[in-house]
Amino acid sequence: MESISMMGSPKSLSETFLPNGINGIKDARKVTVGVIGSGDFAKSLTIRLIRCGYHVVIGSRNPKFASEFFPHVVDVTHHEDALTKTNIIFVAIHREHYTSLWDLRHLLVGKILIDVSNNMRINQYPESNAEYLASLFPDSLIVKGFNVVSAWALQLGPKDASRQVYICSNNIQARQQVIEL
Repeated sequence: MESISMMGSPKSLSETFLPNGINGIKDARKVTVGVIGSGDFAKSLTIRLIRCGYHVVIGSRNPKFASEFFPHVVDVTHHEDALTKTNIIFVAIHREHYTSLWDLRHLLVGKILIDVSNNMRINQYPESNAEYLASLFPDSLIVKGFNVVSAWALQLGPKDASRQVYICSNNIQARQQVIEL
């Protein structure tokens, strides 16, 4: 059994992860979801996904360092390894780092990439982050979503935050798969 403190919370507030997925799994299939990035949003999203019964694999530039910040039930590995383990991948890195995945584009063909990012300023770039991601990886299915949910809200859950998450894509099947998460 493992406990971790939640971001910005007192030590008394912690989340416990029980062995064998006793945290309320939706079904026995144990779907694997990937997350590229290891910042606050990636951590909060991972905790929420685990609570919902998903297996999570984190792709990080420095997995040894990043693994210290995730529960033991999370597979923290290099980007390349993470991309081979799942077909649904949250891209939880800043736009300027999207190109770090360029050499791995062959591993992204046909996979769902969920862009969760926001720009720092309005009209900062000529196209949206999702459009830019789609231009870099045209053989992937791009879905935009979860960008209106803060890391804090992900940790606290629906009791203190909005339950609405806007999801959009130009691929109906990819959008539906993300909605079902």
